[in-house]
Amino acid sequence: MNDILKKSKNNIFGLGIIFVSMISTGIFMQSCNNESDNLSVSPTVDSQEANRIASNYLELIDDQYVLNLSEKKAMSLGISRSDYARMQTEIIQANAFIIECQKDGIKVELNDNKEVDIPKIRLKEGSENKNFACQFTLPSNGSNGSASVFIPPGKKKVKIVTTMTCLIGTCSGSVNCGGATSAYTISGISGGSTIVNLPMSNTNMTITGKTLCSGGGTLSASFMDE
Repeated sequence: MNDILKKSKNNIFGLGIIFVSMISTGIFMQSCNNESDNLSVSPTVDSQEANRIASNYLELIDDQYVLNLSEKKAMSLGISRSDYARMQTEIIQANAFIIECQKDGIKVELNDNKEVDIPKIRLKEGSENKNFACQFTLPSNGSNGSASVFIPPGKKKVKIVTTMTCLIGTCSGSVNCGGATSAYTISGISGGSTIVNLPMSNTNMTITGKTLCSGGGTLSASFMDE
């Protein structure tokens, strides 16, 4: 009986050593894995560059934006956790906006990553770009921005281009000309564009616009002959 107890104690002791060894090895392996994970994370880029990187993984499916990018992959590309979370929120917000517009019968001009080149430089408050007929800031609080400009004779259309700090930017507004009002709605990667027909030229025009983007944006307009 004593021999059996001794053997049993020895077996338990031996199993205890093995179990402790397994735990230690597991901790070591976990530590190695953590270090490996840390090594796979690239230095984080700024939000604008993060948007540009993420745009390569965006798809427009059935009028809804889908980001085919996991958080782990995003971090390996230099996108911070906070920027990744921001993108998720912006996509949900933009998709909900599109659905509501479509329910109300409003046409949304959807731009995907094959159509839009994300601008490297955004308009600063008070600056002006001479290549456009007018430019103004889209406030970050969701209120309207606006600008008025004279339509030269013979101009039949106005091209509206928006740029925003969000991964998916939405903008809605109107073009008021000669007593007629034309509404527009845009959604796209860091903004988007649309073309509005003008009922007449050689008169004044007012453009309004507002965005859901928390960082605001800019709207630029240029006239077209056709």
